[in-house]
This record gives sequence, structure tokens and C-alpha cells, in this order.
Amino acid sequence: MRSASNTTPASVAIAVESGVPVYQGTDRDLPQIMAKRGQEHVDVLVLDDIIEHLVDPSSSLVRLSDCQRPGGLMMLQTMDINSLGHRLYRRYWYHLAPAAHMFYFSEHTLRLLLDRAGYDIRRVVRPKPVRNLRRTLTRSLPGAVLRYGRVIARGKGAKPKPSYINCRLRSSCDTILVVAEKR
Repeated sequence: MRSASNTTPASVAIAVESGVPVYQGTDRDLPQIMAKRGQEHVDVLVLDDIIEHLVDPSSSLVRLSDCQRPGGLMMLQTMDINSLGHRLYRRYWYHLAPAAHMFYFSEHTLRLLLDRAGYDIRRVVRPKPVRNLRRTLTRSLPGAVLRYGRVIARGKGAKPKPSYINCRLRSSCDTILVVAEKR
């Protein structure tokens, strides 16, 4: 089962049309959704760039844990406050967005939260800097060259817009993926 709490109704409709069972809601809605489907538990929960937006992540993780059987998995990805990018850019870090991000996490704080919610961490995955840099450049460089080419063609006084490649380079290794198992 997938939850689509941060998706637009259009993306939910597209998923449903393609036969994927998607339900839009929050962690508080999950027990009712499970009851409608006749499910007693959820096997896998995926929180992909979600936890930093939650008002009370600890309570949300406990509620989600209550919906899982022992041995169920949670995959949680968020930005890492202890990342190289944050240490280098500090207050100019790409992910600092106080209006959108309620909390910032490190591996240590994620371990504490997940432990309190009844999970044991099985694996922590961080992006590989060289692979991420190569992927960022190969995907973004052609577009960046075109954008700067247009600025040059417009002539004197034209300024380029902030570059996607610059943002990606500044944040390419700042995420952390945690795979945890419900006790």
C-alpha cells in the first residue's frame, strides 16, 4: 500500500488509472485506510523526503509503527544535517528552507527517533560523491550550456537564472537513506 499525502490529486488519479492502489492521506488516516481494505498491517512504509515536513515526526513514526507487523520495513530518506554540503555552505545550504522543513536530521537523531518508534536500523545509505557528481553533470550540463548560450545571445546586461546544475552540485551528497525493521 502506498500513501500519497504530499501528492496532488492529479498524480493520485494517474496512479489509480495505472492500477496502483494509492490512497491520499496522513499517518492518522492509515488505520482507516487499512480497515477499508481489510488489512491488519502494512509490510513496507516509504517516507521519501517526508519526515522533515512533519510537525511531530516522533508521534507520526509511532503511529506508522502501530500499523506494521514485527519484521516490517521502513525506508526513510531525508537530507542529512551532518552532510558535507551543510558543513560547507552553512546558512546558504541548499536544503535550508525553514518555511517548508520543520526539522533537520542526522543519522544519530534518526536512530533515536526510530528506536523510540520500535525500529532497529538495518542499513544506512549515503550517496557516493563521485557517482553523484558524474550523474549530475551528465544530466544537467547540456541544459546549463544551453541556458548560458541564450544569455550570451541576448547580449550585454543579461543575467543567467540560478542554475539547476549549481543547486544539484551544492546538494548532491546531502541525503541519507535509512532502512529500518520493526521490532
